[in-house]
Amino acid sequence: MKQFYTIITALMLALPTLAQAVEGIVISSDGQAVQGAVLSSPGLLTSVVTGEDGTFRIDLQKDAVLSVWADGYYNQQVRYKGQSSLKVVLVRQDAHKYTEFKVLPFRVEQNINLPEANTLSKKDFALSARSVEQALQGELAGLQLINKSGMTGEGAYLSHHGIQTLAANASPLVVINGVPFMPSMDESQLIGGFSKSIFQAYNIYDIQDISFLSGA
Repeated sequence: MKQFYTIITALMLALPTLAQAVEGIVISSDGQAVQGAVLSSPGLLTSVVTGEDGTFRIDLQKDAVLSVWADGYYNQQVRYKGQSSLKVVLVRQDAHKYTEFKVLPFRVEQNINLPEANTLSKKDFALSARSVEQALQGELAGLQLINKSGMTGEGAYLSHHGIQTLAANASPLVVINGVPFMPSMDESQLIGGFSKSIFQAYNIYDIQDISFLSGA
């Protein structure tokens, strides 16, 4: 008899957790319903698509990870904790000063925790900016641009999280469109102390993403 109960208990533990019917809604960060969002989860044979009002109904097991995708929005993943309803908020990819990506040398990483890296996308450039320095001014936390002088084309010194050396070059590594940028720091042989802007070779409209990595 004891062996019988042992076998029954083992079978019950081996059975998968029953899925629960869950209703929910997908909205944008400004509160608008997102139609056509695709919801999927490991173990489900088919995906679920939201209706015109952004609502959905899906069967989920507890602790399942629900992935939500919609055209023009950042992907979102939600862990189901057993609640009877879900609200999923998606952020538009063109949201000002919002990005889930870090543009690193020759690659793009998502949801990466790099406090020493700062990325600015083209969509965040000020409309009035006519140079890269103007687009960067005051836009990235920890990045300081100090104008060298009032001379045309001279640009600015770059400092990421402060100047920590008196002798060496403390400028951050600049990554433009995923490629490390190694600018010339040489001074003019004709004008004493003059050095042109390191971004002079770039048209601001040709830059899709620009990142700054300190200590690189």
